[in-house]
Amino acid sequence: MNTLVNLATYGDHEDTQTSALKVLRRLSSFIDSSMSCHSHLLLAFLKALACKKSTIQVVAALKDQSSKPLNRNSMAQFPGIMDALGDASLEIEDEGKSNAIKALLFISYLNDGSTYKVSETVLRALTAAAGLTKTKDILTRFAAIKTIKKLASREENRKMMESDGALINALKWTAKKTTTIVTITDSLTELLSASPDDMLGTLMEHIAEKKERVVSDEVLLALADATLLMIAPGPVEDQ
Repeated sequence: MNTLVNLATYGDHEDTQTSALKVLRRLSSFIDSSMSCHSHLLLAFLKALACKKSTIQVVAALKDQSSKPLNRNSMAQFPGIMDALGDASLEIEDEGKSNAIKALLFISYLNDGSTYKVSETVLRALTAAAGLTKTKDILTRFAAIKTIKKLASREENRKMMESDGALINALKWTAKKTTTIVTITDSLTELLSASPDDMLGTLMEHIAEKKERVVSDEVLLALADATLLMIAPGPVEDQ
C-alpha cells in the first residue's frame, strides 16, 4: 500500500503515477477509515488532484469513499480534501462534476447527525452547481442544494451563507423557476427528508429507467424554498 501511495504521489514518470492511481482506486473500495492506511490513501488522492492527474477517476474514488458513513468524519477533517473536491467540481463537467458534488453531499451527513464547517471554496462550488441551467445537470443541482440545506443546519455556516449574495440569488432563481424538467421521483417528502444514501439511490434508479414523464419542477422549487427559509427566514432582497 505504501509503495503504491509513493508511486502515485512521488513517481518520476506520469505513466507510473497514473497506473498507481488506477490501482489505488480499485483498492479503495476495500479501505475505510478504520484502517491505518486510509489517511495515506486520502493523501495520495489529494496530491493527485493538486497535480491535476486523473482528476475524474480520483473524484469518482472519493465519491465512493464518502458514500460509506464510516469514512465521512475522517474525510471532513482531512486537510485540503473538501476544498480539493470543490475546486474539482468547478474544473470538470458532467459526471465528474456530479461526483464531486455528491461527495460533498455525502460528507455533509456526518455519523453523529452534524455537518462540517463549510469553507469559501466549497460554498463557491456549491453555489455554482446550484445555478446550473441544463436539464442534464438536474441531479447535480439537486445534490448541491441538498448539501447547502444540510450545511445550513450549522449556525456558523448559516451566518456565512446569509451574507453570500451569489448563493442567495442562485437559490432564489431556482425557487422562482417555472420551466419544466424530467420528473425524477413521485415523493417530494421523501426527497426533502431522506439521507443522501437513500435519496441518491432513488434518483439514480429513476434516471436509469429513463422516465419520460414531464412535470413541473416542484422538487427543486420546494428544496430551494426550504433552504432559503433556513438561511434567511425573513424576506430576502436581491443581492
